[in-house]
Amino acid sequence: WLPYDRNRLAALGQDRTAYLGDVVEVYIDPVVRRLSVILFTNGPLGMGERYFINVDDIESLGEDVLVVKDKKCVTKLSESTSLTGTSIESFKGIKVTTLLGKNLGIIEDIQIRASNLRIGEIIFADGKRLVVDASEITMGEDVVLVPEDYTSKVVIKIEQYDGLFGRLMSKEKELVQTITDRSRNVGKWVSRNVY
Repeated sequence: WLPYDRNRLAALGQDRTAYLGDVVEVYIDPVVRRLSVILFTNGPLGMGERYFINVDDIESLGEDVLVVKDKKCVTKLSESTSLTGTSIESFKGIKVTTLLGKNLGIIEDIQIRASNLRIGEIIFADGKRLVVDASEITMGEDVVLVPEDYTSKVVIKIEQYDGLFGRLMSKEKELVQTITDRSRNVGKWVSRNVY
């Protein structure tokens, strides 16, 4: 997934890597429901000159780093620049409904799959999430439409933490849950077989 507000951009040169800046905005093409442009700045706190990279120049996408083909693919943003697609931020606050009109929630964020750079998950304002097949959704200016069977696919989002600490904490939660489940299972087995 692409959590765009935590990513850094790196340009992969001949035999070395150069830091380009921090991602400040992500654009998607709502028709094909795919990443289209990454907007970034090399200044502190999102300040400074802004640059963009088209999706075709992305070499790989990871949880913490975007790697682009070459520094030459970076273009400086100007007032006359027209970016392809729509900012993910513009979808914040839009309703997601089924084709029959059932409201599933209000969009807080949209996640991009690293494997195909298409929309993969919608995060709702109430903390729930919905994993989607990008080919099955329709994105409009005021609403995102999903198939009726998506009603049962909305799940509660497990709290996530940022960075390395977050990844360690999420693994710890998984381990604790596994230990708790196994303890319960052993307890059930003992109560059935011993008593």
